[in-house]
Amino acid sequence: MHLNDNNDDNPRGDEAPRTTTSTATSSTEDSPVDVNMLTYFMGGSSDESVKKAKAKKNRHRLNNIRHRKRKQNENEKLRKSVVEMERRLMQLREESRQRLYKDGPNIHEENAKRAKLCLDEATEERRLLQNTITAQHQLIAFYEATQPMPNPLRRRRASVS
Repeated sequence: MHLNDNNDDNPRGDEAPRTTTSTATSSTEDSPVDVNMLTYFMGGSSDESVKKAKAKKNRHRLNNIRHRKRKQNENEKLRKSVVEMERRLMQLREESRQRLYKDGPNIHEENAKRAKLCLDEATEERRLLQNTITAQHQLIAFYEATQPMPNPLRRRRASVS
């Protein structure tokens, strides 16, 4: 490790900066891990491993290119199918509209609408009659509770005038 100590006492800069070198004490035997690390960082790997790495990198690049191309083709097909489907939808809607106007009014549909209206009117009338009957029952119960009932077996006297 090199440390540069600048000498601030020398204002002219005549002297070169002083450097201090510090070395770590190492054993005389280098371990295999150290040798491998040195070879890796120094770029001293064998030609075969370099060729393998380049081949692998090239295969990866080609695979990426093929994948992108496949995705682009798929997206293009999907865009075309969307356009075709939208065109077909517009065509079907137009055919449906023309068929509706060509056939004229549907007699069965009109009969069904009239029957539905009659059913709705009958249901409303039934509800109204039930409410009226219920109100009349309540009125009868009220009069029975407030007025005593005359005995139907007792005869009334005829009034003499």
